[in-house]
Amino acid sequence: RTGFAVQWRNTGTEPMKFTVTASAVFLIYHRCNRGNYGSADVYINGEKAMTIHAKDPDGWGEPYSRLLVKSKTVETYEIEIHPLQPSAEDIFDVYGIAYCQNET
Repeated sequence: RTGFAVQWRNTGTEPMKFTVTASAVFLIYHRCNRGNYGSADVYINGEKAMTIHAKDPDGWGEPYSRLLVKSKTVETYEIEIHPLQPSAEDIFDVYGIAYCQNET
């Protein structure tokens, strides 16, 4: 079983929060090499897992995917995306969440 759905743009200080039951979770976001694209911290089950930078020298305005979780078993994850510079001037667009529920 797989899934893909959501669109979110940081518009202040509130993080994006969701719960997913999966063996793998990808974040699909807008990556660009210019403009005022910002960064976001990703928390998984309450612990900081990584920082993602939407402004990237290799970006050309495309949707880009980042693996957040990979497990051999299906588990439930609480995931939060926190913009690092939460303001209207710093953009971090989430296009979707992709996940699968396959056990290996």
